[in-house]
Amino acid sequence: VRLVESLPQLEKEPSPMPSPCYSDDSILIAIMLLALSLLSQRYYSDIIRYLGQEHTMPVICAANPKGGAGKSTTILAIACAIAEQGGRVTIIDADPNKPITDWRSGSSKAQIEVVSDVSESNIGERIKDAAARSQFVFVDLEGTASRMTSRAIMRADLTIIPLGGSALEAKQAARAVGLVRESEEDIGRKLPFVLSFNRTSPPPFTKKIEREIAAQIRANE
Repeated sequence: VRLVESLPQLEKEPSPMPSPCYSDDSILIAIMLLALSLLSQRYYSDIIRYLGQEHTMPVICAANPKGGAGKSTTILAIACAIAEQGGRVTIIDADPNKPITDWRSGSSKAQIEVVSDVSESNIGERIKDAAARSQFVFVDLEGTASRMTSRAIMRADLTIIPLGGSALEAKQAARAVGLVRESEEDIGRKLPFVLSFNRTSPPPFTKKIEREIAAQIRANE
């Protein structure tokens, strides 16, 4: 609710957007969280138009050195929600297993472009090319801490780190945070990132380990 209130006052019917008064980072994070929670169906069209008119295209990547952490699922959930509301979306499938490329070859009618010809040497160029033709570019990274992952993180406006409610996944997510911090040192500026819980129990059924992980994350902020 606070995130919704922090955005410009949007109306369901199309209306002129106010002058930008919020940082790119705060708007990107708000979009991601609103999409995940499915609480902002009425806001997508105006947010997309607002970003398209006033801001450069955002690049959002998902990183976690643990395979099966939910990177591809998280990327697809957000990308499909935005595309459904008319946003121009490209997903760069940098996972060697190509799960999103396989999804694209299926029966989904979602208007999402998928780029699968990606390597360590050309990922920067692929991101730049996608940025020139799409409002949103998502990068699904491999489940290892690699040079390609670092290059994508350094070019992203936001890095999403998915994790489940277990000590093992929390440990791997901490490694991903460490990779973001190392990338910050390499380029000399802050790189926004968020931790995204998935496959966890909703309140009031949250498990003790999930509460402990959340508390530790807050304590380290």
